[in-house]
Amino acid sequence: MAVGSALFVLLFLGGWNFLPFLANPWPAGWIGSVLSVLWFLVKVVGMITFFVLIRWTLPRYRFDQVMKLGWTVLLPLAIANLIVNAAAVAIHDLW
Repeated sequence: MAVGSALFVLLFLGGWNFLPFLANPWPAGWIGSVLSVLWFLVKVVGMITFFVLIRWTLPRYRFDQVMKLGWTVLLPLAIANLIVNAAAVAIHDLW
């Protein structure tokens, strides 16, 4: 969970930057490095907390329920998505 949270923070939450879309606001030198590492750890702990809360809140499904959901709901949705996207690409290519 810690590695997954760290990867999520690095890839989607800006890593050690204060905000993902702003430049690094930390001062130069070792103080900035310490602040960057602390901010990264705060984000990682926040993601771990989020994962734990979601895991405690949502019910756990049995294997047969997951298989039934996959075959009866998700597979037809995936096929419909494929058809809609293929039609959209075909229509776009005509123009």
